[in-house]
Amino acid sequence: MARDSLILLPHLDDEFAISPILKNIISKAGKNCKFIFFAERNNESKKIRQIRREECIKSLNYFGVNRSEIIFMNDHLHVDDLKIYEKTNEIKSFLSEYHQKNPIYKIYTLNLEGGHPDHDSLALIVDKFCTKLNIKKYFLPSYNSRKTLFFPISVLRPLKSQLRYFKTKRINVFDWYSSLKIAYVYKSERSAFLKLLPFLVIKTLFSYQVYLTNKINIETVDWENSLTKKRYKVDINSIIQKV
Repeated sequence: MARDSLILLPHLDDEFAISPILKNIISKAGKNCKFIFFAERNNESKKIRQIRREECIKSLNYFGVNRSEIIFMNDHLHVDDLKIYEKTNEIKSFLSEYHQKNPIYKIYTLNLEGGHPDHDSLALIVDKFCTKLNIKKYFLPSYNSRKTLFFPISVLRPLKSQLRYFKTKRINVFDWYSSLKIAYVYKSERSAFLKLLPFLVIKTLFSYQVYLTNKINIETVDWENSLTKKRYKVDINSIIQKV
């Protein structure tokens, strides 16, 4: 029986962090590659949420992904932005039921790095779920509080304290250009991607690798100075208690 490769992403647009290796993952898994997006801003109007979903579908179409291969968790249970950890049990149940019907071979998601409470929550959920069922797992960095020159954050590279856990996957020249295409598609998130733009351009021009790890460690993050705590006002203990 064929087994699925899942790409679990906290938000619609987070595929930008995994974009250089998406085509490789999809080519190996074929129709057995599925995407699940979790939190949405459910307090926004239905029209705005629909536009964002349409942008997400358009973004993944660029990689040859069909609508039938995309799951929006909010079609199954209510998951608010910044509150993934509050739905831990429901998410685990959903994944367990999915695994019973469609055996999961491996899961890709974003790293636990104190960059966003939803990224951290989903990383912890995936780590526990995969460890229990002996499923392969891979975590990729998105953004965190590591300083980059004059910028107070770092994008698409791990915290220094986590580097020892990561391996690098070689990619082709300009493979990061796909992240710029994704940024262009998400017009509803233009202001957020403008802040990421310098990092995406530098990656596109000068980077030939992607960071991946199969291990996360809460102790490697300075939580008091993390973006999760300082920007989003979420304490890691609130997440740990739920996950």
